[in-house]
Amino acid sequence: MTSYDEVLYPSRYFPQTHPDRLATIATLFGMTPAPVERCRVIELGCGSGSNLLPMAYELPKSTFVGLDLAARPIEAGQAAAAALGLENLTLISKDLMAVSADFGAFDYIIAHGVYSWVPLDVRDQVLALCNALLAPHGVAFVSYAIYPGAYVPQMTREMMRFHMLKFKGAQQQITQARSMLRFLLDAQPADTQYRTLLESTRARIMTYPDEYLYHDDLSETYAPCYFHQFIEHGGRHGLQYLADADLVEMHPVQFGPHVAEALDTMGDDMVLREQYLDFLKGRKFRQTLLCREAVALERAVAPERVQGCCVRAPVQAMPPEAEAPAPAMQKFEGFPGAFAETDEPLQQAALRYLGARWPHYVSFEELLAQARSHTDVPPAEAGSATQDARIQDARALGTMLYTLYTLNFLRLHVHACSFVTEASAYPVASPIARWQIRQGAYVTTEFYESVRISDEAVRALLPLLDGSRDRAALVDVLAAQVEAGILSLERAEGQEEDTQPTTALLADGVDKALAAMARFGLLIA
Repeated sequence: MTSYDEVLYPSRYFPQTHPDRLATIATLFGMTPAPVERCRVIELGCGSGSNLLPMAYELPKSTFVGLDLAARPIEAGQAAAAALGLENLTLISKDLMAVSADFGAFDYIIAHGVYSWVPLDVRDQVLALCNALLAPHGVAFVSYAIYPGAYVPQMTREMMRFHMLKFKGAQQQITQARSMLRFLLDAQPADTQYRTLLESTRARIMTYPDEYLYHDDLSETYAPCYFHQFIEHGGRHGLQYLADADLVEMHPVQFGPHVAEALDTMGDDMVLREQYLDFLKGRKFRQTLLCREAVALERAVAPERVQGCCVRAPVQAMPPEAEAPAPAMQKFEGFPGAFAETDEPLQQAALRYLGARWPHYVSFEELLAQARSHTDVPPAEAGSATQDARIQDARALGTMLYTLYTLNFLRLHVHACSFVTEASAYPVASPIARWQIRQGAYVTTEFYESVRISDEAVRALLPLLDGSRDRAALVDVLAAQVEAGILSLERAEGQEEDTQPTTALLADGVDKALAAMARFGLLIA
């Protein structure tokens, strides 16, 4: 029995590992990855398969395999896959050291949260398997702890483990590890550097579930490394650095222009540049994409590669600022916290159209055509000057979309999923989301994203959306739960019970919840 059999790890879906994300980034850097609709995916250290379950449901013509040494999580995942009718997902309890190339070739390999938490020989085997199993234009996702940011977690981890190992049993050890950290903090005088370091750890782990703390921070093995060391290790197995799974991490967006200029002096040496970014950001965790060293990557992203993608973004035009640099300049907000500013009419029209179409996917050709139609551009004719202008517009739009993608302003995809934006008379939520909400707070949307459902009423409603109930029936079920004390009904401040009946409040709440679910991509009918 492994420690993961003794203390089950609460695994879930990770959007950054989805084949669509991996294929999109590979495409942007000049690769020709396998189509997401028909691909082979393997996850090393898959736990209960919670990460693969949504992918297998969304991509029924693709094949998914999960391997994990712990038997109990695998059994739970197998039961879930059977309940959901997923015939394209296979979960196997197997030691990675016993895996060979006989498993076949895979287009996408995932090893999330494994590399730094296993012994040296298993770390080597993880990368050896990436070499042995990866298709010629395949992509491997490997996450791991890194220096310099990992020094503080490593320091506090070693002190907590020194204390907890005096006790028997996982739960007692977890309790004592937390006690040790509190003891260290309470003993420190205020405003010392050491106290600041300890408080940063407390802020991170004191709200952790016990299971995360036990396996992430208190595991028997914890082996961070420097980024360049990891890439060197991959190189010994015929692998090269492709990109980060989140492209915004590859840019010094939070620093001044002098930092970007200094990094630019490093030329094409991506590993050196990324290592210095780790120093600048103090990163403690990385999610790296690898490919075969024989693949010729194109680091200067050509706008033409963006033209094969579709785009999504909740764009909103911002009100003009009092000291705007020019009347034609317009500022936009995309995904939360990401902003863009442009005075180019074509770009402004494109961003407005994305906002109007949200949450739909928009193909590049549709976006270009709509943007040009709103800027009084004459239609293009082959061989004409207007055709040349269209080509230039396409390149400019592709360049803008790639730049905004690297800033998390918008999403690029090589695969578009199906979803509905309005609930039907008998609403249906994704079977995966209905299953997930019974396991915990996180559910997977039809946009390959993970969202946390904290609203009690939505949590109660979601499992009921199997297409067998209309709105009136949904209200009746929820009203019965209120009557039984299972569900609490929140009224507006100062609202008396007799001012609006329970059923009326619930009917209003159901309508609002269904509309929200549709916006988040949780409904399929």
